[in-house]
Amino acid sequence: MVGTATRIGRSPDSDIVLPDLSISRHHAVIIDNGRTLVIVEVGSANGVSVRGQRISPEAELSEGDRIEIGIYEFTFETNPRGRPE
Repeated sequence: MVGTATRIGRSPDSDIVLPDLSISRHHAVIIDNGRTLVIVEVGSANGVSVRGQRISPEAELSEGDRIEIGIYEFTFETNPRGRPE
């Protein structure tokens, strides 16, 4: 859905909660801009890395990209295994 946003952070109101003090309350957001999905670092102290590079302030996401936020590492997938397309 275009315009949707997935919030990532330590705050319980985040869509993806990462309970570690190295994570800001509101650390990053993934946004569907209608063309692609973009991850935006929203002023965190420790930043966000995509494909091993710290982003400033955003990066376009591609299938299989590695996202690092604090001590957490994720693999970006638009269609996780086992889910129908």
